[in-house]
Amino acid sequence: MEYRGTLFDELDKLPLFVAPHGAMAVQLVHSVNSVPNLLAAGGFGSLAWGAELRSRSRRPDLGVLGNLIRSHPNLNTDYEKSLFEKYWLGQKGNIELTADQFKKVTDYVSSINSTSVLTVNSTNQTLIRKQFNFGRNPEFDYAFGTASVFYDISGNAVGFYDDYNFDIKWRGPSLNAVIPLIVRSACLIGGRCSPFEITYGQYVKP
Repeated sequence: MEYRGTLFDELDKLPLFVAPHGAMAVQLVHSVNSVPNLLAAGGFGSLAWGAELRSRSRRPDLGVLGNLIRSHPNLNTDYEKSLFEKYWLGQKGNIELTADQFKKVTDYVSSINSTSVLTVNSTNQTLIRKQFNFGRNPEFDYAFGTASVFYDISGNAVGFYDDYNFDIKWRGPSLNAVIPLIVRSACLIGGRCSPFEITYGQYVKP
C-alpha cells in the first residue's frame, strides 16, 4: 500500500542511522524547511487534519510527532486513535474488548483464512487458537496486527488476544515494516510508548 503524500512519506525521508548494537533511531537534525513538509504531509488543510484539529478539545495532546501520526487518515476510528494514544502516552493497564467489538472480530475472521492453528491448554480446558491478520479490515487494521481468536472444542469463539506493540513481524499488510519502524523511532524522540495487551474472554498468551 502506498502512503504517497502522507505524513509517513515525510517522516520516512528523515535520515536514519544505526546506533551501536544495531539500535535504530531517527536523527531529527534537519532544516527548518522540513517542518512545513511534515505538516503538509499530515494533511494540513485536508479533511483528515481538519478532523484532527476539531477533535483536539476532546483528545489528549500527543505533542508534534504524536499528533501528526494520529492524524494519519488510516487511523479513521475513535478506537484506533484511542489505542494509539494509550500506547504513545505510556499509559499502564490492558484493554478488554466489549462484547460488540468481539462479535465484529468473530464476524470478520469467519470470512478469512487463519494464518496458523494451534491447540492450547487453558485452566481445565482445551482451546483452539487461530491467528488472523487484520490488515485488510477497515475498522481494526490499525488496531490489531496478527491477533489470536480462541475457540472451544465445539468451535465456539470464546476469546481474543493481541499485543499492541507495533511489532514489525505482526502488524499486517497495511502496516508494512516501514510504519512500525517510524512509530518506534518517533517514540524515542517524543513519546513514552508502552505496549499493552488487548483481550477478551478465555485466552492463552502466544
